Amino acid sequence: METSLNGLRFRHYYYSVRSYLLGGNPGRRDPRVLLLAVADVVAGRVRASVSMGVCPYCGRSFTSRSSVKKHLTASSCCGLQLKNDVYAVVEAYVKLRSVLRGSGATRCGSRKCRIKVYRDGRPIYFKNAAELARWIKEVGLSFLSAF
Repeated sequence: METSLNGLRFRHYYYSVRSYLLGGNPGRRDPRVLLLAVADVVAGRVRASVSMGVCPYCGRSFTSRSSVKKHLTASSCCGLQLKNDVYAVVEAYVKLRSVLRGSGATRCGSRKCRIKVYRDGRPIYFKNAAELARWIKEVGLSFLSAF
């Protein structure tokens, strides 16, 4: 996998996405809102099937969600497919981060904070990261094809 991230940041993204897909519950004002929105779009089926107690890869049914988590971390075949899905989410997130431009992005509490995304050569403006995350969920996977 080719990324422009250092190892520590990649590891942080990897474990954040993995715990979210395996049923982790994000907080109301989670700072990883963009990362989790990309995870919902790219690998949302994994999270949905884990919450129903079914392995998303082999289709095996379990009695509890913790049993599915144990299966996905212990099984070599299903675990490898989960790892590939998490890598795909992190790559999509890195791709999204490369096209984000913000004015006052370090001070997002100020009134001037805007996020600009270039799509097809023209900018799209968002007030904050939560608004951008809603847009990503509405548009779906097509947001990746434009970048």
